[in-house]
Amino acid sequence: MKRLLQFKALAIALCLGFHSNAQVIDGSFEAGIGGGAWTEVSPAFGTPICDAGCGDCGGPCVANTGSFYAWFGGAPGAVETGSLEQTLTIPAGTNASIDLWVKLPGTASGLATDRLEVSLDGTILSTLTALDSAAYNTYTLLSIEINSSADGGSHTLRIEGFQSSTVIFNVLVDDVSLSVDGVTVGLFEEITEPKFKVFPNPATEVVNLTFGEINGDALVSIISIDGTVVSKELVSNVFNKNLAFSTANMESGVYIVEVKNEGTVTTKRIVLAK
Repeated sequence: MKRLLQFKALAIALCLGFHSNAQVIDGSFEAGIGGGAWTEVSPAFGTPICDAGCGDCGGPCVANTGSFYAWFGGAPGAVETGSLEQTLTIPAGTNASIDLWVKLPGTASGLATDRLEVSLDGTILSTLTALDSAAYNTYTLLSIEINSSADGGSHTLRIEGFQSSTVIFNVLVDDVSLSVDGVTVGLFEEITEPKFKVFPNPATEVVNLTFGEINGDALVSIISIDGTVVSKELVSNVFNKNLAFSTANMESGVYIVEVKNEGTVTTKRIVLAK
């Protein structure tokens, strides 16, 4: 059975600002419940985001990658509508798509009203129902064309699951990404591996940064999920230096550590869980 709402984590998510990002932030949900990237709604459970603590619906309800995933439905004896939403900037381009991995595990309810909807700016782009369970019995890529929205502007992505009766219907989603002209910009992973390391991750009281073989001076910024620069420091002669940043004035959530050095910018995502 899916676990009960973790009130504190969800409250953090609702309090954080959700401003425009040029990628799908935390598309694999590894920041966990209340990670800050998604607006999380579920009347029965508080959030659709799950890990092993939610149970496994008899075996098939697991993540596609990592530990976390989105589980819609799964409410015994109740109607359930859950959703995940965030605002992102879709870079200008010719060919663009929202890509997500979807699974309708086990024997579905057989009801066409039990469904998953993916929408952009309130327009439903794709719907899968319990009648599609044979094609999505294992995690399967659902790629949705959004060429008309590849305009450099802000758009609201919404993933919503409906269990329309007291008959249990499960639908799983993981690894949501954005692709524009063949380039995936959706999982907030660096195109090249950063030369610095950030640890521990998740962090609690201190964020440590090790520069390794970076030479020269570096401008180090810690940026919250809404784009606010929480900390900025110019560090001289960073080769093999170690820095420690206090998190005393930072709320739980997802942050980006950005290092600018000799004309290059590299980033690393970190989760703060106090």
